[in-house]
Amino acid sequence: DPAMQELERQRHLFMVGYNEDLTVSRAQGIAQGKAEGIAEGEVRGELKSRVDDILDILNDKFEQIPQHIVDSLNQQTDAVALKSLVRRAAKCTSLDEFAADL
Repeated sequence: DPAMQELERQRHLFMVGYNEDLTVSRAQGIAQGKAEGIAEGEVRGELKSRVDDILDILNDKFEQIPQHIVDSLNQQTDAVALKSLVRRAAKCTSLDEFAADL
């Protein structure tokens, strides 16, 4: 029956298009997820780097850093605040003075 063949052909074309759309959507989702993961990794890396810089400075100046200061620094999620704390660590004359800024 030609009408049934045409209907089957249209259904096939629809399914091919639908599958292509799914494949494209899936690929776009994967690419977006990778980009977001990379961006998040870069932010985490920047935060960790700044915390490490602060701890290096404080270790050089005061030798031993109380755990509450380390914990507080590791909880920081603001890169701008950490940048300011790097400068504070370099300028402070005591751990109490530095801790007051946390």
